[in-house]
Amino acid sequence: MQKAILTLNLSSDISWDWFILLVAKTGLRHTHASILLFAGVSIASVARRLGHSSMNTTQKTYLHIIQELENRDIDLVMRSLSVLN
Repeated sequence: MQKAILTLNLSSDISWDWFILLVAKTGLRHTHASILLFAGVSIASVARRLGHSSMNTTQKTYLHIIQELENRDIDLVMRSLSVLN
């Protein structure tokens, strides 16, 4: 992390605190959005909550989570269909 701060060309005293705050804030924001998506909240609602101007932004940012949720859906459908045999 120190290397990342030095590449920002900021003073070491201020930048370290700033960097920690930025990482914490970004991490909490990402965690919040991820929890909402896993709870079944729509992408449109998550996008509005995060202040994204477009759902595209949310979809691109959280594509890895959306793909995981789609895989869960596929598994659920396949299990449901297998009962019909």
